[in-house]
Amino acid sequence: MKWQTDNLSEPILELNSDEIFSYYDSDFGSKRIFEYYLTALAESWLRDFSFHWKHQQPPKEEELSKIGLLPLLENSWAKSIEDK
Repeated sequence: MKWQTDNLSEPILELNSDEIFSYYDSDFGSKRIFEYYLTALAESWLRDFSFHWKHQQPPKEEELSKIGLLPLLENSWAKSIEDK
């Protein structure tokens, strides 16, 4: 979403979780996923933008770059709300 004055605009980017998380778990989408595991997959994807631990070009990197989000993810750290 993009902030416009006092309101959020229409979505500027929508991504398919199967397309992203299947890079980190080839069975994603074919089995039951619990919240903690979904959170771990999302954190893995976000950390991949900083550390490129799994992929040199993480899934949907180009799309995130086009909307200006990629520079904010590079050299950043994903932290779960459960981490205190």
